[in-house]
Amino acid sequence: MESSLPTLDEAGLRRFQLLQPDAVSAVTERFYATHGSAYERFGERGRQACRDDLAFHLEFLRPVVEFGLIQPMVDYLLWLESVLQARSIPAEHLGQSLEWLADFFGEHMEGTQGAIVRSALLIARERFREAIDTSVSRAAPPEAWAEADVFEAALP
Repeated sequence: MESSLPTLDEAGLRRFQLLQPDAVSAVTERFYATHGSAYERFGERGRQACRDDLAFHLEFLRPVVEFGLIQPMVDYLLWLESVLQARSIPAEHLGQSLEWLADFFGEHMEGTQGAIVRSALLIARERFREAIDTSVSRAAPPEAWAEADVFEAALP
């Protein structure tokens, strides 16, 4: 059974939403400054994919900080980890993104409100790691078909 986490008040939720674009930009830049060589092969599309993934993290975080329930976010992280694994992105980078988002919100939101967002992100990271560690079977994703590259290149 899952216990509820502390939640943001109305002003905290507004501040959280207002900070999201800045958080995505700051953490994307931090990833490229820290792990740029790992992402060079993806080019500008990779940078945008990084931004999109971070924005999705925050979309899934909103119900956590609004209602206090974390399991849907953990399920999302487990799914995303399998997607990133298929793209040869280390799973550690997913956990690191949560840490860096926690750092950002801890610095940019005041007092208790910042602590709530920071705590939610760090708890999500820990529950995600626990779920990976206790998973009975983690099959490797299938290799992408050669046709997938052509299809992906044709996408706008």
